Amino acid sequence: MLERFWLKARIPSLVSLAFLTMGLLLSPWTLVVVLLVAFCGPLIGKTQLVKQNFVSKLKKNDWKKIALVLTLLILAFNGQEGIVFFIFALIPIVWVAFKDPSIFRNDFKDTTTLNNINSEVEKEIIYLNDFEEEGKEGEDKEENGNSSKIDLNEKIEEALIKVISNNVENYDIKNFEEISDDFVSKVKTFDFSRPEGSYDSTLYEWIHLFLKKSDLYKYFLNEKQLSAANSVPSGYIYGPNYEDDENKEELQEQIDNLHFKGFFVVAKEAIRLNFNFDEILGYFKNYGMDEYVDEINSLRVESSNNGSSNFENPKNNWKTLDEDEILEKIKTEEIPVEVFDDLVNSENYSIRQALALNVQTPKNILNILSKDEDNDVKDAVAYRELPQEWKSIDDYEKIDKLKEEEDVDLSVIKILANSNNYSLRAAVAIHPSTPKEILEKLSKDDDDSVKDAIAYRELPQEWKSVDDNEKIEKLKEEEEVDLAVIKILANSSDYSLRAAVAIHPSTPKEILEKLADDEYDDVKDALAYRELPQKWKSIDDYEKIEKLEEEEEVDLAVIKIFANSNNYSLRAAVAIHPSTPKEILEKLADDEYEDVKENVIKNLSKKGVLGNRKQVSPKNIYIKTEPAGKVIFGELNTDQIMKLNKSISEKTLNEELLELKYNSDDIYEGVFSYGNDGEDGNEGIIKFDDKSSIELPQIDSGKYKDGIYFCHLSLTKASIEFSFKTSDGLEFDPYEFKEISVPVNLPRIFTEGHELYGSDINEGFNIVTDFEYKGQILEEYDNELIDRGYDDLFRIIEYKNGKSSIIYSNYNGEENWIEKIEGTKEIENTFKKNKEKKEVLTTEIKLDNTLGLYKGIATLNLPTIKATRRTRNKDDMKTEISRALSDIISEIIDKESQ
Repeated sequence: MLERFWLKARIPSLVSLAFLTMGLLLSPWTLVVVLLVAFCGPLIGKTQLVKQNFVSKLKKNDWKKIALVLTLLILAFNGQEGIVFFIFALIPIVWVAFKDPSIFRNDFKDTTTLNNINSEVEKEIIYLNDFEEEGKEGEDKEENGNSSKIDLNEKIEEALIKVISNNVENYDIKNFEEISDDFVSKVKTFDFSRPEGSYDSTLYEWIHLFLKKSDLYKYFLNEKQLSAANSVPSGYIYGPNYEDDENKEELQEQIDNLHFKGFFVVAKEAIRLNFNFDEILGYFKNYGMDEYVDEINSLRVESSNNGSSNFENPKNNWKTLDEDEILEKIKTEEIPVEVFDDLVNSENYSIRQALALNVQTPKNILNILSKDEDNDVKDAVAYRELPQEWKSIDDYEKIDKLKEEEDVDLSVIKILANSNNYSLRAAVAIHPSTPKEILEKLSKDDDDSVKDAIAYRELPQEWKSVDDNEKIEKLKEEEEVDLAVIKILANSSDYSLRAAVAIHPSTPKEILEKLADDEYDDVKDALAYRELPQKWKSIDDYEKIEKLEEEEEVDLAVIKIFANSNNYSLRAAVAIHPSTPKEILEKLADDEYEDVKENVIKNLSKKGVLGNRKQVSPKNIYIKTEPAGKVIFGELNTDQIMKLNKSISEKTLNEELLELKYNSDDIYEGVFSYGNDGEDGNEGIIKFDDKSSIELPQIDSGKYKDGIYFCHLSLTKASIEFSFKTSDGLEFDPYEFKEISVPVNLPRIFTEGHELYGSDINEGFNIVTDFEYKGQILEEYDNELIDRGYDDLFRIIEYKNGKSSIIYSNYNGEENWIEKIEGTKEIENTFKKNKEKKEVLTTEIKLDNTLGLYKGIATLNLPTIKATRRTRNKDDMKTEISRALSDIISEIIDKESQ
């Protein structure tokens, strides 16, 4: 249902997501947690530690759903503000439920014609007059109807087959990941196999560019929509305007249909060429496009029955399956003998593991799998001897089963005791059915948690049945704990558990003395923390740091304990705290960590007791930011606007306009910072350059001034580094170190087209152009950026009557133009008038070879009156021209008096 809602109600979906995100921003860490679940979850599922866990079976969409549920739970329990955002997020969903209840029905095919391969939408030919503006009726429609009939799906299919065939023939491609098509783009390749994620360089963008370059958009877009489609920047695709387009829903459905049909064509070509198209097939399955899936399966069978070379034997039948289908067939169907050799070399450990457990697997294949590099596969070979109830479950389920069942057969215990999974061996070690001889073997295990499990056999059941993290929480909650439990836990291999014992009030002196020699600093710190008040003792180190940042007045005894912590972050927090006395600061000034020493200097400077500490060595400044780079901004003059209009008609940017990226008056380059004048920058304090800023000029009404502006953003990840000695020879004072910065505050239309860094600069930033210490510019800074290669965006934007539009956009060589600039005629007339004013008075001097005389002519166009003079000497002509002007003026006076 979630996929269906996203497909059919895109704008309400985005609104709901926006409110959910704003709700999470109430506590930014919750947003981080949700993003980690959504995007790192699929990666975690592939790691060695959880391969046998149910987590490894979750797909990308499952993680996204988990993240959504997690978001709803967080908001629901995040106080009144969280509930408010929760309700706001539900409003668009309720609105859609009233407007189109069919979205929430179970029959997806009846409510979504986009996903029905044999639906009327796909069979129907697109007509131009289907999308004509209202008011055109009668004869106009009849005249245009017959000439505008065209099947866009057929056009796209023909072009796709041709492009794929060309790539196979010319580049010998083996997949659809890098398809070249010079017709739509000479600089890009396209990944036709990726239906989800960014539109950039995918089949979605190829279809958009094909419709644009082939001039096919005109068959279903009106003039305004066509203009919008032609001005879409590189990496994006056209979509209807949900505010202005009356036919937005039909139009979006039509565009989606072209995309789905395009992917279906690619899938058919994949079957013909025996290419992998797992992502496309998975996409169709995930979004309930059953008829696409059925048609693809039919094509596979048909191709096999026709004796295609790609389906000559069962091997190729298995090659066309995705990994989930292979796993299912291994578990439920008979495996052809010739397929084993391929499956045993599969890169997917789950397939090799399933093969190891399959009763049909021949002995020679089992011998190979018993030496597999993956421990789970080797374990699977051993698990073949287990009873079915144990063999058919994953390792984490085996562990749960061991916890639940007190009596387990000895043969099962023996097999599981030899598992490569240390958690499973630990579960055997603590199990009451495990005999002495196996326990003796496990007591020498390489993994400490297995040895811990043997020691934990002596714990009471309430302590034995919980994991180490739960034991730590239990120690925090219970003030009185039995000494026998304390002694066992004090010998745990888990240092966090030993730290919890070290700080517990029930721990006796002899155990504390032993823990004082612990190899882990956290345990030693826990012993020191026993002297803390309860409100400081009961919280973790990161919470202590937060508490120090929040509270300006902290007891001196607390400060002293934290100043001796082994956690340098905690010492750094003490070093900057206003309650920290000078004697402790002086001690921390010699700390081995730079963060601590720098905070000491800041604190002493703030207190005004920095003193006359001499600078021991030059101060090294190293700043790395992403993004960093160059920004150029300006306004086009009249002459440049005329050249721009000509460039638009020719679709080639004038050389003078191109040079604006390199030879403009105001070019600013450096690392970037974020913040206002006087706030903390990267290493010092932000100080705005009084004479420079990059922003759009405004008129009195607060609107932006009408004009045509250009902006060049050349951005990268870069660093600067230099060293300097303080001018007074004293210790470096960070509050005297200023980052001279040029603030950049441009509307998003100038920045959002930068695909790599647009989101980082949309809200404004600063360019650090120089550095100052105690009022003096540091000459040691050479303005040299160490970069990794630049991504460039050059845009020309028109502002008129408070509205903006992109005239020209170039991102890394990919150009986009509009048809023409509004108001060009007025600009041309103004330009001509200015030119006429310049030519009101003209003078000309030339040699009359026939007479051997110089001829000088002065012309004043008021109206045109000429006066001619001749001289033997060219130098005398200046005087004669002056006389000519006098004659002209006399002529004008005479004419006016008549």
